[in-house]
Amino acid sequence: MKKIILFTISISLLSCGIKKDLAASESENIQLELKMQELEKKNQELVKNNEYILKENRTLIRAVDYLKSEDIKLSNEKTKLEALLLLSNL
Repeated sequence: MKKIILFTISISLLSCGIKKDLAASESENIQLELKMQELEKKNQELVKNNEYILKENRTLIRAVDYLKSEDIKLSNEKTKLEALLLLSNL
């Protein structure tokens, strides 16, 4: 009879510990889910910022390419004018 009582008490104590562990893990899961939502929101913001920066980068690259081509055109014009000037001085 004593063994049955001890067994019953042991089961009760173990189930109480399991309930505490379960409650603690549920609380931890909730905290982790909240943190995950926060990180997902931050990730969405970073994706939007990255898209904006990539678009600006493409725009600036086109502007630099345009300015380089204009520089080449002006350099060619300068060379032509210098050649004409030399010919006119002859």
